[in-house]
Amino acid sequence: MGEVKFIGFSNYIQMFKDPVFWILLRNFGVWFGITTVTMLSIGLVLAILLNMSLKGGTIYKVIIFIPVTLSQVVTGFAWSFILNPDFGPINPYLKALGLGFLAQPWLVHWPTNLIASAIAYTWQYAGVTMVIYLAGLQTIPKDLYEAASIDGAGVWATFRKITLPSLKPMTVTLVIFSIVGTIYQFTFIWFLTGGGPAHATAFFSTYYFTRAFRTFEFGYASTLASFAFILALIITIIYYRFSYRRRIG
Repeated sequence: MGEVKFIGFSNYIQMFKDPVFWILLRNFGVWFGITTVTMLSIGLVLAILLNMSLKGGTIYKVIIFIPVTLSQVVTGFAWSFILNPDFGPINPYLKALGLGFLAQPWLVHWPTNLIASAIAYTWQYAGVTMVIYLAGLQTIPKDLYEAASIDGAGVWATFRKITLPSLKPMTVTLVIFSIVGTIYQFTFIWFLTGGGPAHATAFFSTYYFTRAFRTFEFGYASTLASFAFILALIITIIYYRFSYRRRIG
């Protein structure tokens, strides 16, 4: 590959001057916020419903979890077709429902393209959140709910005082998974949008991949990868320590 030349922190200086770097941070924040909130919310609601011993609950669990078993390559291509403004089904359905004013090129303009991509990603992985929350719900002693009922606690009070605190370890784990998953998001978004247009849906992994294997800037790509790892580590430690202190308090 040529002679190795030590250049100190030049690549890091270049990184902070790179306008794409700030786009990557923006995309990280938007994607993390959307996917975390939607997956936790949808997964929790589904877990609570399925924990009620609904008839056919096993079938529902399988149906909801099926997308998780699919390859990200497959789902990325599938959603690129679904969201295509020319021959995808979304815009025609909106027009048929009298909502034609909502039809648009979903994967062209920011932030619509990033939001649509995040929602598609949520569709695939909400089943994981559901399974983890469902396992957590089944570990909560029923005596707690019976005691709350005797004390006259309503549904919302029971949920807020018993269910949510009992599921906190699962929530902490899921958020950490989401942090790491967002930092290293690659396959799904690569086959959905390719990180474009103009890096509008790019992440650290897609960007340092292109800088390494398209422009052959391996040093700069390694710098971006190192920063991504450090960022994921710092956010995870801060979040974990904050959650731990709140549990102690």
